[in-house]
Amino acid sequence: MKIYTIQHDKKDWDCYMGHVIVANNHEEVRKLAKDIAEDEGVEIWNDAIIEECGEYTSQRNEPFILMSDFKNG
Repeated sequence: MKIYTIQHDKKDWDCYMGHVIVANNHEEVRKLAKDIAEDEGVEIWNDAIIEECGEYTSQRNEPFILMSDFKNG
């Protein structure tokens, strides 16, 4: 699996601005971001920027969110 970042530039409150996600591909990254969406809504993640950061070498096999950036209002 690989480590990805996903982020958008919508300026709002009570929403996730981005995540660091361990997954196999971009589709899994978008799905995980949409699954926990708050006030930003799920559609924002369709056009969010995804960047690959490196390889995940630990033992977990399922995709997961490693860290999130939440803008609290």
